[in-house]
Amino acid sequence: MDVWIGGLAVDERSPAEVHEALCAFFTDNEYERCEGDDIHVVGDERALIIGGTKGWTSVYLEEFDHDEAVALAISKTLETTVVCHRSVLYDAFAIFVYYGGELIDEFQSCPDYFKAYDEPDSTESELARTAGQADALQSLVSRVDGALLAEIYQQSRLESLTEDINPEMSVGEALKQLRKALKIGTFEHSFDDLWYSADDMNLKVNYLGFLSPHAEPKTRWGILKKHAAESRGRWRQKKERFKDKVNFIKSKWPLSRKKSDPEESSEEEGQTPADNPDSATVEKPKADDDAQ
Repeated sequence: MDVWIGGLAVDERSPAEVHEALCAFFTDNEYERCEGDDIHVVGDERALIIGGTKGWTSVYLEEFDHDEAVALAISKTLETTVVCHRSVLYDAFAIFVYYGGELIDEFQSCPDYFKAYDEPDSTESELARTAGQADALQSLVSRVDGALLAEIYQQSRLESLTEDINPEMSVGEALKQLRKALKIGTFEHSFDDLWYSADDMNLKVNYLGFLSPHAEPKTRWGILKKHAAESRGRWRQKKERFKDKVNFIKSKWPLSRKKSDPEESSEEEGQTPADNPDSATVEKPKADDDAQ
């Protein structure tokens, strides 16, 4: 199954500033802010704001529909650089750079991958537009490693799906290197991972929920049921992972055995205590009886 990951990284703006700009975007589009500011908040559009990541404040939206529109709006409202990143693990990824309400640069590792089935292959102009210019982002954000970013763009590029070749750098490796080049710590995590595990990762998170103006009256209850089911599923996963860890530790730790292994028990059947002096059932000899 494809694993879609996408998010925004806002340069040198506080979580409070990003929070205000994000709420303004949804309010302007007639969304209603849902009550609550923790993991239990509901909404047909949920969002995470994560601060304190090497100069970036990250935004993760549950749905990808608004990613680019939100990035453009925040870059304009806060007059700063916003990087919008999107990836399908092990297949393709894309980077969009916005500043002051304008798209400054764009990179797609495989432009044809993000097209619909009935769309024609990328033209020469589309390939040029999506090739990415590493120095464009570095000129806006000096802490970005422009040389490494240029290397990633060059080595991970695949310009046609019809070519029976693999790029020099895999998408998985490119995502790891992008985290180093851009200094965005949450680059490889999905929305669900961050929503349910932010506390475990020691991340400073703001939880937000918005209700679409087109939502039906019963949507709130349906959304609540959906999120509750997701929470239960996550809790079961955590329990299973904990049990796996415990079993792994038990298998590695030299614990004293109170019970014999089944195989050993079967081998010892029919033996008398005298034949098996190590058995726990052997009684100590009585000194008085031996003396007699």
